Amino acid sequence: MKRNHELFGLILVFLVSGAIYLKTVCPSLYLEDSGEFISSAYTLGINHPPGYPLLTLANKIITFLPIGAIPFRVNLFGTLLGGIGAVLFLLLLLRFEITYPISLISALLLAASRLWWSQALQPEVYLLNGVIGLLILLFFLRSSGQSMLLPLLWGIGFTNHYLILGFVPLVFWGSWKDQKPLFSRMIGGLILLLLGMAIYLYLPIRGKANTEVGWRHSPATLSGVTTMLSRKQFKRIEFSHSVTLKEKWLFLVDFAKKMMEQGTFILLILAGLGAFLLFHQAKSLFFWLCYLFLVNS
Repeated sequence: MKRNHELFGLILVFLVSGAIYLKTVCPSLYLEDSGEFISSAYTLGINHPPGYPLLTLANKIITFLPIGAIPFRVNLFGTLLGGIGAVLFLLLLLRFEITYPISLISALLLAASRLWWSQALQPEVYLLNGVIGLLILLFFLRSSGQSMLLPLLWGIGFTNHYLILGFVPLVFWGSWKDQKPLFSRMIGGLILLLLGMAIYLYLPIRGKANTEVGWRHSPATLSGVTTMLSRKQFKRIEFSHSVTLKEKWLFLVDFAKKMMEQGTFILLILAGLGAFLLFHQAKSLFFWLCYLFLVNS
């Protein structure tokens, strides 16, 4: 009976979120990187550093759907990720034994939140990053941290966005807890990690093809690839900039303002109450979410 309830909740979250996203998905080009990501997907081009090869390949697959124009098809990938991410979030809460009604409502609120919703209407890297992160968490919990899929998923996720670095502790913890000899753990984990990161080979392959959509420094050579991955054209990568306590505080203040923009002051109170209850029901999940929040801020 419990499994039937959970299955019903998973289907409900996916269908409700999917219906909302399909109704509001952008039918053509959107703002910011939308045009670049769509063009790269259609022509198998190269995006701005660090290239985002995983997103390009995933978007390319969906361009073969026999529905609508190419931009609309690529935008549909965002709606799919939005629904899948909300479902995985529900699974995560249930895995931590959060009560079913609260888990279901929380997943629906995530799907309908302004930030998540907006990302589900366009081709962007952030929802894909969130989905991969949720998968890493779920596999970690299901296998008590010893799944060999962890380094593979982390390697794949790294070819999408650097922020997946925040999940490194889970990958190392899984390798440390594994009962196999240390050498075999290291070799096996390294092979799977490199296998996931092999998606980066897309950059030199397509760089040599002189694609229609490219970047100023073509990754056709080893030097070009390192320049692309290190984001030298942007002067720094995300994690090379030290953040002061003042900047961190200003971010938290801005985050609170954004929370109020997405609802009301009551929503902020409910969020605080939810954090309090989560701390008492699932301390490990509470501290992990706090860690991810601080790392990503």
